[in-house]
Amino acid sequence: MTYGDFSRRIHARAADARCVTNAQLDLTYRCNLHCRHCYTDPYNTKDSIPSELTLPEIVQLIDDMAEIGIIWLNLTGGEIFQHPHFWDIYDYAYRRGFLLQLYTNGTLFTHAVVERLQKTPPFTIDISCHSVDETSFDWFTQVPGSFRAFRRGLDLVHHARLPLTLKTKAMNWNKHEMP
Repeated sequence: MTYGDFSRRIHARAADARCVTNAQLDLTYRCNLHCRHCYTDPYNTKDSIPSELTLPEIVQLIDDMAEIGIIWLNLTGGEIFQHPHFWDIYDYAYRRGFLLQLYTNGTLFTHAVVERLQKTPPFTIDISCHSVDETSFDWFTQVPGSFRAFRRGLDLVHHARLPLTLKTKAMNWNKHEMP
């Protein structure tokens, strides 16, 4: 069965049964960037970090989502790879059978991270691309060198042939880049 047929079948059944099949789990406020649009960045502080969910709480949520029939689970943040228990969470959700979607800024990919993901690949990795211009990208993230880190991470994921999607947003300052 093709993925398209599988997805249509699951969504049709879910609609008939009025069930949810997709969920998003914000793992952390932590992020190495400070993007100007970010809704979690105001909480990316040492005072807010203790209010994040604990690993047992996250595991319970994953179990609850599996129980109600969630199929696609999006792990997001902040920056997911900054969560101190990211691999525990990822491995647990992977073993529970979710189709995992990872939202990341792409700057923290290393050879070790990519090799680990190749062993248990996610359904997709969505990397945020804020601009195709280094100066604009770094201005937006408020972190010098972030564009180069993003490109390095993007290249690692692409060369590893992991499932990759680039995502962006059109804003007043970058809309000229969209064509």
